Amino acid sequence: RVVEEPQNSLQNKVAYILAAPVFTLDLLLRYMFIIFPERVRKNIVLTDRYCTDIILMKNVPYYFKKFLYNLFPQPSISILLYNTPDVLHKRRPEESVEELERQLKIFNTLNYSIRIQSSDLKRDEEKAVQFIVRELMINWY
Repeated sequence: RVVEEPQNSLQNKVAYILAAPVFTLDLLLRYMFIIFPERVRKNIVLTDRYCTDIILMKNVPYYFKKFLYNLFPQPSISILLYNTPDVLHKRRPEESVEELERQLKIFNTLNYSIRIQSSDLKRDEEKAVQFIVRELMINWY
């Protein structure tokens, strides 16, 4: 059976707005039961995208997404590995260039400890690791 998406943009927005807290609750529970206990033990926790998927949601007002995003503690170190939408589209052809541009614009509004354009993945990975190690040595708690 094929499930049809609501034709009305208002219906779409209401559905996404109602789903946003559920999605956020799922992320908060993962944070509370997986990440937070490790931080309490003073262990280093590495995550991919953390809770930024909240900010990327479509059809949800930005102020509401920002409110949900701010429920999470900010990471000690955050790194944005980015590239142009065209290069990212070659790596992820299932995403449209327009969608990747939208995501990049949103990511650029967030705070990062360092931003690295991912042109040479091996060199960029080494640069990110060097930055993390340096920060950990300076700010070890």
